[in-house]
Amino acid sequence: MEQIEAPQPAPATLSSPRKKWKIEEHSYRIDIQHAKPIPWEESFCIHWAKQLISYHIIAGYESTGVILAELEYKPNQKGCIIIKGMENICSEMFATFLAHSMNILAPKVRLVEYAPHIHSTQQTCVDNEWHYIKQSFDNPTLIEEHKVSIADKVKADKMLNMAFFLIYEYIPSQLHLSNLQHEETLVNDCNPQTNQIWFDLGRIVVVDMLINNFDRLPCEVWDNHGNLNNVMILRIENTTRAVAIDQSVFCIDKQKFSENYCKYRSKVKSFFERIHRRDAMLLQHIVNYVLPKVTEHRIQAFAKEQFVLGVESAVKWLREQASVKVVLEELKSRVQQMKTGEDWADVYLKSLEHIHLDFITEMVELVVSTWS
Repeated sequence: MEQIEAPQPAPATLSSPRKKWKIEEHSYRIDIQHAKPIPWEESFCIHWAKQLISYHIIAGYESTGVILAELEYKPNQKGCIIIKGMENICSEMFATFLAHSMNILAPKVRLVEYAPHIHSTQQTCVDNEWHYIKQSFDNPTLIEEHKVSIADKVKADKMLNMAFFLIYEYIPSQLHLSNLQHEETLVNDCNPQTNQIWFDLGRIVVVDMLINNFDRLPCEVWDNHGNLNNVMILRIENTTRAVAIDQSVFCIDKQKFSENYCKYRSKVKSFFERIHRRDAMLLQHIVNYVLPKVTEHRIQAFAKEQFVLGVESAVKWLREQASVKVVLEELKSRVQQMKTGEDWADVYLKSLEHIHLDFITEMVELVVSTWS
């Protein structure tokens, strides 16, 4: 991902404050407002026992959260990374790699495994990093010096009590898409050179529909309320961008759940047909989901047009690939090869089996043919 910088503090004229993530109370606090990411290449050679300063659990109101770890990766240089443990670990890596392939901003990710094979050419972490992380998080000094709360310690132990977990690049932003309506400066910016949020959203939605990632923008395809916190807003150089986080693959087995598959296929087809002809009602629904209905007409018109152009850009990328199936197979193979050592109880294999390339390929073909 391109070089990123932390956004400037919000102007004093904003109508309401930014949403704050819930963080447990204790003496030492990571300064999230000014925290910077550890350079990605530095994250591969962390000396956890010496460099870990503190960690907190960061969570939304409907998720178990992630671990925000602060480290002194070089003398007098602090930085943060994200550690995340979950069951569908392969699905999340595949979805992130697919987003990267389609030029969508998403944090870099790597695997930490219980027993890596250190001589493998695919090895992405230092030998025994899993154990070093566990040991450093168990350091009683962090509790004694009030750098970590007991509540965070308990939650972190639970998250890391698995054979595999992920390390993510830290995105230096507290602003999510759910907060966008309170950012008057960003909302009023109708220059596509400096505001690419809506263009990025259009591209992100295409990926979400290919993999049935329902936990972001509903777009009248999924019967839920979505989760705008899974899009972060970030200033990169002189442009404001949307960054996709927490994406995962939820393929529908065509043989076992044929009715659900047909319903989903029909909804996806209808969505792209309507976006292609710039259906006013659907575009208004999408804009209203993010911005207040009272937003100025010129702002809404800009958002709608940029969203459509973003969708069109992603579809164009899909159409230009010589073989999308080969691309998908390479991504799945990459995920498979991230695991270099033992697979306790076939945890990794079972997660990998949830990635049905036939489903994703059929969605790609449907989208491309619908847009033609």
